[in-house]
Amino acid sequence: MRDHDPVESRVRSFIERHELLKGIDHLLVAVSGGPDSVALLHLLHRLKNSLSLACISVLHFDHELRGEESCKDAAFVRTMAENLQLPFILGRENVAAYRESHGLSLEMAARVCRHRFFQEALGACGARCIALGHTANDQAEEILLRLFRGTGPAGLAAMPPRSKGGLIRPILFLTRREVLTYLRVHGLPHREDASNFTASCRRNVLRNEVLPLVEKHFHGSVVPVLCRCARLALDEEDFWSREVERGWKRVEDGRSPSRISLRLSDFLGMHPALQRRLIRHAIALLKGDRYGLEAVHVEAVLQLVRQSTSGRRVTLPGAMQAFKEGGSVAIEVETPNGMPVNVPETLVREPGIAFFGTLRFRFSLEERQVCEAGGKFRTERMSAFLDAEKVLWPVTVRHWKPGDRFQPFGMKGSKKLQDFLVDAGIPRRVRGEIPLVCDREKICWVVGHRIDERVKVAEETRKVLCIETRWE
Repeated sequence: MRDHDPVESRVRSFIERHELLKGIDHLLVAVSGGPDSVALLHLLHRLKNSLSLACISVLHFDHELRGEESCKDAAFVRTMAENLQLPFILGRENVAAYRESHGLSLEMAARVCRHRFFQEALGACGARCIALGHTANDQAEEILLRLFRGTGPAGLAAMPPRSKGGLIRPILFLTRREVLTYLRVHGLPHREDASNFTASCRRNVLRNEVLPLVEKHFHGSVVPVLCRCARLALDEEDFWSREVERGWKRVEDGRSPSRISLRLSDFLGMHPALQRRLIRHAIALLKGDRYGLEAVHVEAVLQLVRQSTSGRRVTLPGAMQAFKEGGSVAIEVETPNGMPVNVPETLVREPGIAFFGTLRFRFSLEERQVCEAGGKFRTERMSAFLDAEKVLWPVTVRHWKPGDRFQPFGMKGSKKLQDFLVDAGIPRRVRGEIPLVCDREKICWVVGHRIDERVKVAEETRKVLCIETRWE
């Protein structure tokens, strides 16, 4: 029977409190060979049975930045996995070349390549979770880096115990001193990266110079104090996420795979704190994350909204830009040659759930009386209610094609779709991204804009085709 270890008990408690491994039986553990990741792997291996893990696999990514030392790191981690009788998965990429070709900092290029490997490993293993060895010291460093870059309140939450992409941080609460003590007590060897002790990047300067000075002259427990700040900020963000969700329903004025518009009439009446979070939310939806987004970018968009006339543009991270356009502010991904994102058409043979790119469609049939009693006939841009008997199945969701015509609701004759979009003030660069719901003979709904007169719900309608959409 193994001796009781207080660190192991604390790690297990942290994992259970944050439900980091709920429903997980196969866990991947990212191991660089450094002290933090070695301690992480050892802890999880010892806790494997109590955490109900069926399998642990070891991941190692070679950035090909340190020559022979990188090879020795990989060999060290492979041997450690073999000694623990755990599967070993090795990935490698020339990060320096990637950095050069993509114009990134070395730290950012390494992160992109490493995380791409992580996601590929999840898919190859059929797993859903990767454990990372970030500690309380890493958290403190991250908070200070964000502060020095001018982060807003949301940035103070820094790294959460669980992130998108299946990433978890089981030892985020442990200080580096506690990690080193654990390694010494258990006699665990580890690798040291000599570059971590040079002033080659800002994080190293913080780690080796700034934090020791702060601990000596200001607060001996600065790391736990900064981590407590992050926990409080994370709670605040949980509250704000609900406010953002409510506010988003009021201001969203259209969305495509490469563009989001916010309605200024509602946006300008909101509190500045909510405005900032809505801008961050819009950028994250398009970009997929908030990495590289700083307070200065958000403030530039706010200034654009409040003071500028239509036409001026603000450049944002990730090849994005924001600009005012009529009564909206648009945030857009710059696509090559201004071409829209190409999404293959989707055939829908019967009511149910269907996807067109990242746009989710729900087709359902309801009795008219049920719809009326439930208040479903509301005016929402991303929902449509059609006379089910006038829709000829199967239904296709697609983009605009040359020569498309339809009969806009309220009109007696047909009209070219292009002319309708021009008259509606839809910018040329996004017209080709608007989804169309079509039956065998006609366009039934220009999503977000207008249904066809021929499929409207009339007095004689008995059954209604309800189409509800949302972006995933």
